[in-house]
Amino acid sequence: MKQIQKGFTLIELMIVVAIIGILAAVAIPAYQDYITRAQVAEGPTLLDGFKSSTAEFFGTQGHFPTSVGAGQSIEGTTAGKYGTVSASGGGGAGPFVLTYTLNTGRANGKVIALATSDGSGWACGKATSGGDAAAQTAAQDATTVDNKWLPAGCKP
Repeated sequence: MKQIQKGFTLIELMIVVAIIGILAAVAIPAYQDYITRAQVAEGPTLLDGFKSSTAEFFGTQGHFPTSVGAGQSIEGTTAGKYGTVSASGGGGAGPFVLTYTLNTGRANGKVIALATSDGSGWACGKATSGGDAAAQTAAQDATTVDNKWLPAGCKP
């Protein structure tokens, strides 16, 4: 009588382990990029909350606010799960820039920005549309997040 095989050979098991290793080598960096993109995407969401109140402030006061946040010229949520919001360029000439600075993950210390010159048109990140030329330049200069992690509306 012939004996029936009851398992896998060492070579078959080594091939399976090698295939799993190759899949993991491809999947882990892609997953890390996915996580970083999700963390960066929180920024424009928090920054969008300041758009209408900034435009209203500019319309009534004739200049941009000097600060944003609790108890400031414009109140709003300035701290998210992955970063914080701040403002620059208010009170004087030039574009008003809202920035979101990440404080965790692979993009730690990187910044994404929204800028406007008149409160109506906003430029996001490194995009070449939205706002006027001065706002686009201000947003592009302030944004340090890598292009691959920027949300679609903020990419060049």
